[in-house]
Parts: sequence; C-alpha cells; structure tokens
Amino acid sequence: MRDGLSRTQVNPDVGWLHFVKTSKALYAIRSWLRQHNALPEWGEQGMGQKMLAGIVLDVRDVKGMLRQITKALDSLDVNIVDLKITGEGRIKQDAFTIQVDDQGHLQEVIRQLKHIPNVLNVSKSTK
Repeated sequence: MRDGLSRTQVNPDVGWLHFVKTSKALYAIRSWLRQHNALPEWGEQGMGQKMLAGIVLDVRDVKGMLRQITKALDSLDVNIVDLKITGEGRIKQDAFTIQVDDQGHLQEVIRQLKHIPNVLNVSKSTK
C-alpha cells in the first residue's frame, strides 16, 4: 500500500444485523452473508427462534405487484410460510403468514411494505 499503510478488509458479521438501522444496510449485510454461506439458518445458536405473524395487504392488481412485495420481504429477511390472494376486480387482498424475529421486526416489515407503490393498506391479521 502507499505510504507503508496496509488496508485491512472488514467482512460483515451476523451480529451486525442486530444493530444496523436502515433496510439498505440490512440488505447489504444479509446479501454478503448469503453469498459467503455465513448466514445461520433459523433457530441456530445466536439467531433465536422466529415468530409467525399474519399480515394482510390491500393492493392494486398491477403487473409485478407480487414480485415487489416478495422482494421487499426478502430484503427484510422474512420467510413467507403461506400466501392467499383474494378479491374481485382491481383491488386484491394478499394474506401472508410470515416468520419474523420479533414484534419490532414485524413493525419494520409493515412500515416498509406501506411504502411500495400500489400497496393501499397493510395490517396485522386478526386470525
């Protein structure tokens, strides 16, 4: 290196997922961990158990809508357990059963989904 300084490469650690704040940072860290097979599976030591939650999205039925939703869920490290789509006409209800870390994670998922174009409403399922 120039000036006799060495550059040390820093690689993300799974523990970073517990203190980063932005979804962009979460996505970048998870992507790196997945590419390097360093992301623990659910229930492994240190990751804790995931909880099941139900969410319902009211969406306009436009091309690519489901892809946008599932991409957002993936970037938030959410596993989709079940999906049921209902509705007539241009407005559909997408009822997801998902696995999240905790209530805070669920609230962040709901907040992020509300920002997707053509998502009209997001709420927790009462089932």
